Amino acid sequence: MQIIPKLREEFYFVRGNYLIIVTSWILIDFAFELQATYYGPFVLYDLGATETILGLIGFISLTALALVQF
Repeated sequence: MQIIPKLREEFYFVRGNYLIIVTSWILIDFAFELQATYYGPFVLYDLGATETILGLIGFISLTALALVQF
């Protein structure tokens, strides 16, 4: 069985704006995860922030991401 026609059949509803939202979410999440490993220690130890500030930065960034997506 060919895989491409089967995928098209299964995901026929992913079109238009929904396709753009899903694609952009995948790209943004991938880019976010690349830097996430080193971001926390960098802000805490190199920049001298507290855990509260780090959490606030994370909250604001995810809120901004949600506003851009929807």
